[in-house]
Order: sequence, then structure tokens, then C-alpha cells
Amino acid sequence: MSYNNKFENEILFQTNSVDFLKNLIDSIPAPLFFKDLNGVYLYCNETYLEIMGLQSEDIIGKSTYDMHPKDLAAIYTKQDVAILESNGEKIYETKIQILNNTYKNVIIQKTILKDKNSNPLGITGMLLDISLRKKIEDKLNKSLYLKDSILSISQSVMEIKEIDSLFNLILDKALNCISSSSIGSILILDDTQTLTIASSVGFNPSKAKEFKIKLEDSFIYRGTNGNIEKALILNDLELLVDLAAPNILDNSRNILIKSSMSSPIFVNNKLYGLLNIDSKENNTFNSFDLELMSYLASQASLSIEKHLLYKEIVNLSRYDELTKIYNRRYFEELLNSYIKNKNEDFYLILFDLNKFKQINDNYGHQSGDSVLQNFGEKLKNNLPSSAIIARYGGDEFIVIMFSKEPPFELINKINCICQHENINTDTSIINYSFSFGISSTIYDGFNGENLIKLADTRMYEQKTDYCKSKI
Repeated sequence: MSYNNKFENEILFQTNSVDFLKNLIDSIPAPLFFKDLNGVYLYCNETYLEIMGLQSEDIIGKSTYDMHPKDLAAIYTKQDVAILESNGEKIYETKIQILNNTYKNVIIQKTILKDKNSNPLGITGMLLDISLRKKIEDKLNKSLYLKDSILSISQSVMEIKEIDSLFNLILDKALNCISSSSIGSILILDDTQTLTIASSVGFNPSKAKEFKIKLEDSFIYRGTNGNIEKALILNDLELLVDLAAPNILDNSRNILIKSSMSSPIFVNNKLYGLLNIDSKENNTFNSFDLELMSYLASQASLSIEKHLLYKEIVNLSRYDELTKIYNRRYFEELLNSYIKNKNEDFYLILFDLNKFKQINDNYGHQSGDSVLQNFGEKLKNNLPSSAIIARYGGDEFIVIMFSKEPPFELINKINCICQHENINTDTSIINYSFSFGISSTIYDGFNGENLIKLADTRMYEQKTDYCKSKI
């Protein structure tokens, strides 16, 4: 018998042997498996064992739900049922959980294995690991989204009126940028080293408002031994919760939070708060997510600094520095706006403190400043919250009151309080009074300049009568 004939016989023999088939399947570089009609694994090749990080005895005889997390097992089972019902095959993209509770992105191709009579015996499957491709795609998509997010945040700094809206925007961009996140929050640190939630997604709103935790009880503080300088990934969070913070992981979506990324937010080189992103999956965040988180937090810090600076500039341009009420320029802006819209009638009241020059001359300008501050507080504390109050110049104050009835009674009450309540300064005890004039859109029309002129004239008429009565 020639060598070729012997070789062919050997191949024929091996082809009919189970061992040969097993060796053949094991030599295929793609991960393969076979499940019966009940979803029980009956066979898998060596490549499948390698990618799962398991031994044969860990898989064979186990069901889909024995082998995989419940959410993934439900996906696999749904696809198996669809294959059997359609008598065809399925190719779909999903994840598999491997050793150490980490995940791989895969494409699974499944088909029905049949006997010689075309009766289904079970389902065969082949995996294609696309983790590297997905990682590259994910990095590219996240980088592009991050670029757009930073631009969006930067452009919104001066458009957003309230800082809470800025927090909401930052958190929204962070959650969308890091795809494996489930819920998140921004916490602000106060002077007592207590963290409160300023913005959140996935938490019960009423509970979020009440939530407080000492900085030293936070995950990032524990994870860094108090050395909070950069973003940190934390896994197995349920093991870190203790009596000091029993409800720290509570959320409205009933998600069991297993991992988190937490990054400090620094404003003017001082710890201002924390940006937290949480996930229901353990070990889901990677080094690239951490880079994104760090960059987002740094940009959030810059945006918050800019917003606070902008608000400070706006406040300086709108408020009188001494009395902390509106200044004349901003009051006139508001007055012109109300005149233009003509939505609601109002009274305009102009106040002038009586004998204020004598207070300055007799008691000093610091005492005079105390009187001005006191009168500003009296107006804020006694007028309706809807009233627009401003220092018009020197010892003159001006107010817009939205009312159908003249506010004489209320104004006289404030005057009485000022006359009988002493102001204690370092050198003296002072009380004071004021004169006032009133105009109204109801009787005098919607002309801002005329309303001020009329109120001014009526105020000086009253002031003249006051001066005469004191002679």
C-alpha cells in the first residue's frame, strides 16, 4: 500500500471518530457552543472556554440563566425562541459577561442543528469578539460628543440665569457622554463640609432635596483617604455602604448601584463639589471613561467659575453696593420694560429721607450709611415681595408696587416704624423719617419719565410741608 493510500485511510478513520470531530472543532479559532432545546449547554470548544475564562465543567450542563446575568440571559433566550420559531438563523450584537464580572462586545451568529429528519436538536452559536472595534468607535463617539458638550456648556455660561440650570446641563452632558452610566448627581460642599445634591438624574426629587452627607462619609473621600485631587472609579459599592450613610445609593429607578465614578469640582482652587456618575453594572467604567470624567469635571469647574464671575458682575451692575437693593440704572431698565409691556397697573413711590444732611453732619457719614442701609431693609421687610425697590440716588429711594389701591396706609406704617425704632451706631442712637410722593399708571398713564416727575413733585410738596411744620 502506497503512502498516499495509507494517509487517506487514516483520514477516513479519523473523520468517523468523535475525537477527530472534537479536535477539529477545538482547532477552529472562533468561539463555538451548542445548546439543547431547553437552553442547556451540551458542548463548547476550547476557544469559547478561553474567551469566557471558564473550564468545561463550569459550562456543560448549565442553562442560559445559570451561565449569564438575568438581563443578558433574557436577551439570549428571546433570540433562541425567535430562531426556533422562524426555523432559521439569527445574527445580533450584544454583550457577554466573562470572568471577573467584566464584559465583552460580541456578534453572535446562531443557527438550528437538526437531525437527519430535519427535526431541531438544539442551537449552535458562534461568537465574534468586536470589543476592540467597539472600544475605538466608543472613544471616537465620546470624544466628538465631549467636544460638542464643552462647547454647549461654554456658550450657556452667560445665557443661564440660575446656577442650578448650569448644574443640570453639566450632569446631562456627563451622563450622555459616558454611555454605561445609569444615574448621576452633582453635590455641592458647604462651609460645614456637608455635601448636598444640587442636580440629579434618577433620584427621587424630594429625597434629593433632603439628602445630606458629610464629606468624610462620601465614597471618594473613603477611596482616597481624604486626598481628593482627581477622579476615581469605585466598584462593589454595596459593600462600602454602612450605618453612616445607609441610603446613599437609594434612587427612584430602583437600580442597584454597583459602580461609580466620582470627580472633584474645584472652583478658585478650592473644593466646590463632586460630579458623580453611577452604574448598575460592576467594573463597567474604564480608564478612558475616567479621562472623560476628569476632563468634564475640569471644564465644569471653569464654567462654574465663569458663571459665578458673570453673576457677580451682573449683580454689581444692578445692585447698590451699600444697601444691596437695585440701583437707579437697573430700576429704570425695569420701569421701561413695564411701561412698554403695559401688562399691569402699578404705583410708583419716591422716598426722600428728612434732614439726612443733618444726620451726616451731626453723626458722621458712617452713621448716615447705617441709616440708608436700615431704610433699605425696612422697605424690603415691609413691602410685598413683588415690589421693585431701588436706591435712586443719595438719600432717595424709589419703588414700584403692583396694586389697584394706593399704598398710603402701608407707607405711613413704615414711616412710623422708622420714627420710633432707634438705630444704634458706634457713637449715637438715631431715628429718622421720610417724605414721599406717589404717581400711578391708573391715573397718570404709562409714561415712565412723567411718573417719576409727578412722584418727585408730590414728594417735594410733602417735604416742604414737613420742613414748615418743624420751624
